[in-house]
Order: sequence, then C-alpha cells, then structure tokens
Amino acid sequence: MTFIASSVTETIAPPAPKPVKKTKKKFESEESCIHCRDGGELVLCAGCPRVFHPNCHELTNADLRYQVYCSQHACASCYRSTADCGGMHLRCRSCLQAFCKDCSPEDDLDTIGETLSEFLLLNYGPVATAYYMKCHDCYAENPNSPLWTEWAWDISQAEKELEERYAEGVSR
Repeated sequence: MTFIASSVTETIAPPAPKPVKKTKKKFESEESCIHCRDGGELVLCAGCPRVFHPNCHELTNADLRYQVYCSQHACASCYRSTADCGGMHLRCRSCLQAFCKDCSPEDDLDTIGETLSEFLLLNYGPVATAYYMKCHDCYAENPNSPLWTEWAWDISQAEKELEERYAEGVSR
C-alpha cells in the first residue's frame, strides 16, 4: 500500500457564530369574537389579532390542542391557505371573510390598505400576507344593523386613538 503525502496546508477556520434566533413580534389580541362580537372565553388566532369563540368557529376540544387560525387565513371561496394561493389574501376589516386573488369579488370592494388602525393599536403592523378591504357582503350590510353599528364605532375609536398617539409622538 502506498500513501502519497500532500503538500497542501490545511487552515482551520474559527467556529461560525451561532445564528441569532429571530423572535416574532408580540402583538395583543382583540377583545371580542370576530363572528358574534361578544367577549368571554375566546380562542386567540395563532397568526393575527383576531379572536373567536370555539362554538362560533366550529371547533372541537380536539381542535383546541393545536395552533388555531381564524378564517381569514384561508380563502372564503376556494379554502386555499395564504401559502397555497400566492402568499396574500384580501381580508375584510369587519367580518370573517378573506379572498385569494383568483376568488376576490370584482365589484363592491372598498380597499383600505396594508394595515388597520385597530391592529396598529395592538402592535400588529403590515404583513406581506394581508391587504385589508371592506368585502361585498359588508358593503351591502345595512349600516344601521346593531352588529355593523358596533363595528363602525370600534373602528372610529381606534382611528381616533391612533391619531392622538401620532399627535403626541409628533409634538414631542
């Protein structure tokens, strides 16, 4: 057996630094169910500030053992997840519907933007997977219905509080 020695010198690199573990930004959750607008014992969506009652979201006790997402993380028409439909859903501000690009209604969409004032107050800013709007059903909703009146009041209060926070920050 013959061994051939190499004249190549081996350099030893210093150990690579340990990767910094990224932590998700913490956000608070809403205080009332996205389905019925009541409080009580609520389940937190694992992906956004939305909350819901297990019964309103048709969850079993077995379902509650896992991370649960609100209905705005799947298209209301084709049921595809955000990841399965190109990475973004149009999410309604005031109801539980969300739509992928392929299924979004062509009319009566009142676009809002990449974030909601009520979410900013909960430390949940813009995300690449959502763009907010008022859907065709909410657009057609009677503006005098109790549910819509409550949503409208909550939205106006959030916008007012956000403006006050902004004004305080600017004046400092």
